[in-house]
Amino acid sequence: MENHNIYSLRSEVNTVHLLAAKQKQVCSRTALHWHDCCELELVLHGQGTHIINGHHYTIGPGDLYGFTPADCHMIIADEPIEVLGIMFGEELISDEIFAHMLTHEMTGSDLRISLEQDRYPIVKQYFSIIIQETSRLADSSLAEAYIGRLIDCILIELLRSMGETALPRVKQT
Repeated sequence: MENHNIYSLRSEVNTVHLLAAKQKQVCSRTALHWHDCCELELVLHGQGTHIINGHHYTIGPGDLYGFTPADCHMIIADEPIEVLGIMFGEELISDEIFAHMLTHEMTGSDLRISLEQDRYPIVKQYFSIIIQETSRLADSSLAEAYIGRLIDCILIELLRSMGETALPRVKQT
């Protein structure tokens, strides 16, 4: 179940940045990896461990993760894990939001939370709209701006909650 919508977006200064929206299933494990762009992931179903920058976290439905190009991560599934993911160039989001992401990174905090029950359907809807809007990018000059603001909204949810509902690390065995 891996669906990818990948687009290169050309900005007004004629630079290209990436936007990829996907739904994937991890049945065993992903390789340890990083990206040359930012990434957001929302866990829909399943259980496992997410290793981010050497830290181990238990993951399950409602967990939201954010990554910058400085992050290495991998997923180890205890059972199949279904994830919605968005990969994007930092140019797509507001400078203020990106600065907040980098501030958390500089403190050694991994960008991850377990969404409150009432926030989960809202964030899931943002992801769904972004995935739908990627098919409209060729037809609408507003789609890129809309997607960028929705990503900002997801990141605001993540950054606001960082101090309140941070996910505990799992002891390595």
